[in-house]
Amino acid sequence: MAQFYDMVADRLSAGQDLELVLVLQSYGSAPRGAGAVMAVQASGETFGTVGGGLVEFRAQKLASDLLRQKSSKLEQVYLGPTEEQGIGMSCGGDVVLYYVYIPAEAAWAALFRRLDQAGRSQSQAWLVVSEGLGSLQALELTEDPDYLAHLPGAEFQPETDFPRLGRRSLYWQGKQDSFYYVLPLFEKGFVYIFGAGHVAQALVPVLESCFFPCVVLDNRAEFATRERFPQAYRVLIQDMPGFFEIQPITPDDYIIIVTRGHRDDEKVLNRALDTSAGYIGMIGSANKVSAVFTDLIRNHERSYAEVRRVHSPIGLPLGGNTPEEIAVSITAELLQERDRRS
Repeated sequence: MAQFYDMVADRLSAGQDLELVLVLQSYGSAPRGAGAVMAVQASGETFGTVGGGLVEFRAQKLASDLLRQKSSKLEQVYLGPTEEQGIGMSCGGDVVLYYVYIPAEAAWAALFRRLDQAGRSQSQAWLVVSEGLGSLQALELTEDPDYLAHLPGAEFQPETDFPRLGRRSLYWQGKQDSFYYVLPLFEKGFVYIFGAGHVAQALVPVLESCFFPCVVLDNRAEFATRERFPQAYRVLIQDMPGFFEIQPITPDDYIIIVTRGHRDDEKVLNRALDTSAGYIGMIGSANKVSAVFTDLIRNHERSYAEVRRVHSPIGLPLGGNTPEEIAVSITAELLQERDRRS
């Protein structure tokens, strides 16, 4: 998402007006959920996506028309199988799309630079989309959750809505066709990858493409480099077991153990079990995993309940064993875990 906002800012700075298409809500079976966004240029070219297929084709055409008119629009699209029931799709759900005209002005470019920076830094920030309220522009950035409680007419419920702000987008329908939509610009929880070898190198770009911010650690300076991990949030040359003494781990975090050998894996895992990490996974064959677990129980006073927290062998059983296939397997399991949490 951060790359998307950067591209928007670049186009605006170059003098190009844009029409953004944002999925505010989706019901039933739909190509993409709330938060999907696409930008349409005057040339008809696009970047980003609202799900592809017929929904995106229609959205691109309407956005081009609205861009020429310099206007915005809210649209609900039913994805039924016939023209009478929808747009000729068999999904059966529906989506609410918001088309917003963005002129090539310095203030708008600055906003999208801030959105880009907020996404890259994983700071606690939200994009507020609004319509029908003259006191606000269509898109705003806030880093203060209390700001949301004072939006006029939003009917924000702090006791129930605040806990959801870090996980899902929130939507309020107001009076006289007004609405607010709040999109988190950060993913709650980091993925800490212990080991900077071939598996980690294949894994980081896949995880980052799914909006998992990755921190890669290794005690080998030649492996833990920004050149090897350009997409990672951070790359650290670090004693791996010692990392737990300086970095608090939260229930929102993920720990992936893919070091160069089972002895290092075991040392890291032993420390990881003392944390409240919501996910701990370790690479290895069934025999290796059994040996590590047995040693932890016999020699480190770990319980069966503790080692049962560990996803190992790590990843969903997709059958592959190359670094690239393992990366897909691990990412699939983390996506499953993130969906379970939300």
